[in-house]
Amino acid sequence: MCGIFGIITRNGAVPPELLERATASLAHRGPDDSGTVIIRQTSPEPLEVGLGNRRLAVLDLSPQGHQPMQDPETGNWIAYNGEIYNFHEIRRKLEQQGAAFRGHSDTEVVLKAYGKWGQECLSYLRGMFALAIWDARRHRLFLARDPVGIKPLYYCTSGNYFLFASEIRTLLGTGLMKRLLDGAGVLNYLTFGSAYDPITMIEGISALQAGHYAFWQQGALQKHSYWDPIPDSSSAPSEADRKKLQSNVAATLYESIQMQMVSDVPVGVFLSGGIDSSSIVALLHKAGLKPSTFSVVFRESDHNEAQFSRFVARSFGTEHQEILVSVHDAREAISPALGAADQPSIDGLNTYLISRQTRAAGIKVALTGLGGDEIFGGYSSFRTVPDMERFVRRWSF
Repeated sequence: MCGIFGIITRNGAVPPELLERATASLAHRGPDDSGTVIIRQTSPEPLEVGLGNRRLAVLDLSPQGHQPMQDPETGNWIAYNGEIYNFHEIRRKLEQQGAAFRGHSDTEVVLKAYGKWGQECLSYLRGMFALAIWDARRHRLFLARDPVGIKPLYYCTSGNYFLFASEIRTLLGTGLMKRLLDGAGVLNYLTFGSAYDPITMIEGISALQAGHYAFWQQGALQKHSYWDPIPDSSSAPSEADRKKLQSNVAATLYESIQMQMVSDVPVGVFLSGGIDSSSIVALLHKAGLKPSTFSVVFRESDHNEAQFSRFVARSFGTEHQEILVSVHDAREAISPALGAADQPSIDGLNTYLISRQTRAAGIKVALTGLGGDEIFGGYSSFRTVPDMERFVRRWSF
């Protein structure tokens, strides 16, 4: 992951030390490179834009991938966090239309794509991203977040300043925002275990929602939705539609996993031995790849499910590593895990443990089965909660 920060002021100046400090606060997200820039314009109104980036180099490890990055043809600047899996395809399309590239990063492809198609470039992107582009000709800021919100992006207004960042604590660290809890955010956390976009835990700070983009221009922010998982048709799918979807699941997963292996650094897999992560390993094996797999193994036998992950690792010949954890280790990890979290969550300790050890092993990128239960209804609550709701409706008077 990378980290981005930005600040805009009208009829004023961007404090250079604030820009550097805020960007530095994201160093844990991007330890490989750092950059800042202040863009100044005098018309149609005096304006300064500060952009900062901390980079985790995954594609094009050379200095050509340095950010913030400027397109010399349009004058546009980009600060970007994410990875576009089909950037080779988009690059070829742009080259056919006359675009010239200096490096080999997906960042440059996104920047050129915006220069060519404006916000319509989002329809070409397949990947995870949070990005900010200063449109030099239109004198406006373009913000966008990937369709399902994998990469975070927060924003706020304070006096004459408009700010955005990958993390809430970076915005708080500027000293421009008051540290006040948002009542709706607290209610969300206590009810559901986390804050739900666009509400955050901090009053005055909002999250750009998944599948949305926004334009900031002359002090006004306009948000738009560009992607929705629900089809336009309100009618229920037919039996033929259901069968078609079922037959396409394996092919879609295979394509998705192959695309996410596009990387200039090694890619690992978090392997629990469950259906989701095991399916990823099986599909990688089908593609002729042998990834490094990582599993959390508990010392206490009551919690140990190592036999499942070991079986999958042996079956597909992965380079398997186990992270031995006890209840005591888990307790000791609570404090640093909370320190690593930007907003509170009732889940995530195991992900923190395995991520920490995987990074220590030299792996920057890892695939996981997270989200599979939500998409395919794997939790028992997907069956019991509807039953409970039907019971309540039946006996309500």
